[in-house]
Amino acid sequence: MKYIWIVMLIITEIIWSIASLKDFIKTAKRFKIKYVWNALNGYTVGFIIVHLIALFTYSLYLFIKGIIG
Repeated sequence: MKYIWIVMLIITEIIWSIASLKDFIKTAKRFKIKYVWNALNGYTVGFIIVHLIALFTYSLYLFIKGIIG
């Protein structure tokens, strides 16, 4: 019970990723590839941006940790 909030975050992440993937596939089938970004729902764009920022932040953290020692 101590780490139940992690399970709740994982469940939310899974639901968010499935919904975003479905939206991306549905939109990509309807529009040409260069117009897909403008036609995506807000939660899909948010999903992509949040994960890119998280990846960049984690990579930067590891880089700085490697430099410092």
